[in-house]
Amino acid sequence: RARALRADAPHELFALASAQGGTAGADACTDARAAAAARDPLCAPWFALPLAKGFEARGEPLQAAAVLESCVDAVDGMPLARELIELALVVRRSDAESAEKAAAAAALDRALEIAARRLPSDPDAPRWILERVDLALASMDESADLARAEGLLRLFPAQNALEPLRGLREGEISALRALALPAGDASRAQALRSASTRLEEADGAVDALASRLDRATLEAARARLDTMRAALADASRRPAEAITIALRAVGAIDAPRATRVRAAAVWLRASLARGGVASVPAEVAALAAESAALRALMAPSIESEARAVEELLVAGDAKAARERAAKSLAALAPLALTAGSACPASLRHAAAVAALAGGDAVRAASLAREALAQSESEPAQRAAEILLAEALRASDTAASRAEAFELLRALSPLSAQERDLAWWRAQCAQLEMLAGDAARSTDVTARINRLKLVDPSLGDTRIARRIDEAERRMKEARSGR
Repeated sequence: RARALRADAPHELFALASAQGGTAGADACTDARAAAAARDPLCAPWFALPLAKGFEARGEPLQAAAVLESCVDAVDGMPLARELIELALVVRRSDAESAEKAAAAAALDRALEIAARRLPSDPDAPRWILERVDLALASMDESADLARAEGLLRLFPAQNALEPLRGLREGEISALRALALPAGDASRAQALRSASTRLEEADGAVDALASRLDRATLEAARARLDTMRAALADASRRPAEAITIALRAVGAIDAPRATRVRAAAVWLRASLARGGVASVPAEVAALAAESAALRALMAPSIESEARAVEELLVAGDAKAARERAAKSLAALAPLALTAGSACPASLRHAAAVAALAGGDAVRAASLAREALAQSESEPAQRAAEILLAEALRASDTAASRAEAFELLRALSPLSAQERDLAWWRAQCAQLEMLAGDAARSTDVTARINRLKLVDPSLGDTRIARRIDEAERRMKEARSGR
């Protein structure tokens, strides 16, 4: 056995020695020669599966899949090739769905390519081709590879019973091309109508095939149709229709997660166009809890809404901030938090803004502390600190307000060389905290005069208005009114 494991030993001897004793190839898992042996026509028929099982036993299913794929690809007439590639596809599909990463999707595409090329007469070969098309179209935006999808559809066999499913993908491509046209393009409206007609034709063909399809395939096809219908309705400025259709696709629990994520993205876009998201439907919330891809798609909208609400807080308009947060942010921000520790600082900050605008100062302070702990850049840290200070000063406890004042002082030393918005917000907040105390009127006046020497405009028109209001309140307190 020792001789067989030498570096210059033939593949078949190495494979025999590795599998000796019924170890199912586990001994070979750390040796680079194992992969070569699994591709060797003399070894692959009896060594590839034990080696793959060895990787599986070690908790390395992706390595197991790679072994199975390589032996099917390298060896002509590989015994049990159909069974081996199907085992690999099960692993790749699971990884692509759970990881939601481009690399996992690319690995699945490679396995499907091997399956369709090496087993062209297999009854599932047309489905493998369609699955590759779906991967090319997965993003449903400008990054969708339409040319590649069309090229793959040309590989679909003629006069196949699944032709209606091919027609569905052609309808999707037509819709995506229409959606990609600029809003001001004169041909866009007609392109959207033509794409809608093609989708309805595809729908009719799929319905005619329904009795010959398994439930999962049929539900997946209908969810794809609904997702594209919703996208076309949204683009045609029919948001209510788009929302209804998109939610139907999101609720299709037997459809692939990628399709449901695409539908949820359309729901969000249409909801915002219609005026906001007062509440999140249960099916969208459940999908967001399990899909990092959906949370990533929602993140820009959540962050944008948070910026708009925080601008109103900066302006001192608590009523407008509360109303704006209630339109969308209050409902959307909690979805980001379902990621737990994986939730980025920017989204924790957004959730803190929503809580503060909604009047929950304790929750806002807790989320702001978490955002501060996660923030890596100085601007992000200062943004989290000023938000934390604002949440603390909105609290009912003297200890929280005292902590807020200390934070505000630390954020805005008069000796600072650079005075950003956080610096001015901190100075303003201190003045507002002091303005109601007649005994501090002299201190307030002196502070305001010093700030006007630093910048007569007081840094920002919104801050200037708040400082003017603080000065008015201070004068009222001093006069006893």
